[in-house]
Amino acid sequence: MAFTALVTAVVLSGLGITLGNLVVGAVGDFAQSHRAEWLTWGALVATGLACSAAVIVLARTGILTRRPALEVRQA
Repeated sequence: MAFTALVTAVVLSGLGITLGNLVVGAVGDFAQSHRAEWLTWGALVATGLACSAAVIVLARTGILTRRPALEVRQA
């Protein structure tokens, strides 16, 4: 089960990186063609702030706290 979770995390991370690169490239091309180079950096800053806010919310709700491991009983 741990291996499946690891594979899922790796696949989702790869998809996130790929889609992120695609979006940043598209925004960069759009900004360059419209002479608004600040737009790319503005979008990256906004994304960073949104991610930071999400981590703060997860930390305050206790989702990021370490939980004790489940005990396995021998039969």
